[in-house]
Amino acid sequence: PVTIGLGGSAPFAVTLPVASANDVTVTLSSADSTKVTVTPLTVLISAGQTTPATQPVVHGINVGSASVSASAPGYTTASQTVTVAATVSWPQPAFTFTALGIQNVTLTLSAAAPAGGLSVNLSSSNQLVATVPATATFAAGSNSATVAVNALLAGSTVLHASGVNIPDSTAT
Repeated sequence: PVTIGLGGSAPFAVTLPVASANDVTVTLSSADSTKVTVTPLTVLISAGQTTPATQPVVHGINVGSASVSASAPGYTTASQTVTVAATVSWPQPAFTFTALGIQNVTLTLSAAAPAGGLSVNLSSSNQLVATVPATATFAAGSNSATVAVNALLAGSTVLHASGVNIPDSTAT
C-alpha cells in the first residue's frame, strides 16, 4: 500500500511481470478522485522494457483511501490502495487555563484543508472539568481551526482530536 500526506504526491510504480515484444499502453484510474488522483492517466512501456520511462504520480486530494487501478490489453488489471493521511496538533502538549469559561485554542492541520474543508472529531476525557465541541472544521485552504474549550471546574482533562486517517492528538 502507498501512503501519502494530504496535499502530497508520490511516484506510483507500474511494472510488467515480463518485458513485452511490443509497446504496452497502461491506463490508470482512481476509484475515488475526490481522495486520490493519478497523473498521467496513461503511460507507455516500450517494447523490451518492464517499466515506463517515467512512473505516474498519485496525489493526495483529501484524507481517506482509494484504489488506483492499472490496466492494459492482454494483461490482468492490477490495483493498489493509496491512503491519504494527515495529522493534527494542539498548540502544546499541556496548557493551563487561569479562569473558568470559554477560551479559544488553535488546532493545527499538517497541510491545507481540501476544497470543502475538513472536520475532525473532538472530545474531553473529563467533561466535568472542560468540554469541547464535537468537531472542529478546517476551512478549505486553511491549516488551522479554532476550538472553544469551556473550562468548567478546576482539575485536569485530556483533549482529543482525530479523524479518518488522522491519528489521535492529545493535550492535557
